[in-house]
Amino acid sequence: MKIYKNNALVSDLKDSYIFFDTSALIALLNFDTIYKEILIELKNLDCVFLSIPAVSIEFSRTDTIEGYNKRINFIKSLSLGLYPIEKNLGNNIFPLNIVLQRINQKIDYTDFLLYFCLFKFRKAFLFTENHSHFSTNLLDRTQILTIDQGNEQIRNIAFYRFSEEKYQKILEKLKTTEQSELN
Repeated sequence: MKIYKNNALVSDLKDSYIFFDTSALIALLNFDTIYKEILIELKNLDCVFLSIPAVSIEFSRTDTIEGYNKRINFIKSLSLGLYPIEKNLGNNIFPLNIVLQRINQKIDYTDFLLYFCLFKFRKAFLFTENHSHFSTNLLDRTQILTIDQGNEQIRNIAFYRFSEEKYQKILEKLKTTEQSELN
């Protein structure tokens, strides 16, 4: 197996929060030897590893006690902090809520909360392998890591960041649409 990454990883991610979703945690667990070097590099860049309680619950689901313990110990080994986003949504969520529903009407609860984390912490990144759930209509995909598993299998895991510019454009479009519907 081999991993391909952009050397700009260092400058883009320095001193940032890295939120992990369930797909990223599963990839890290299953390919820990491949990702170990990258995780060390991110720690050396003073990145803070975070997730949310909903991701922790999703990730820890398994059919055995041994599997559960393995996953919980893995979370601990990453020094993964759990940010309670539900308690910290604040009053300014309404516009983002509408934007997210327009972009992805079938957005699930956990992904919804991860978008809010990126909205709240503008220097944060999301690390995910679940590209269909995180739209580049609202997020910038800043880095892609490709894992060549050597058996014709390739996996892509990426870093995403909230785009204020894209967000404002969507808000303006929604306002324009709303105004034209009223007239």
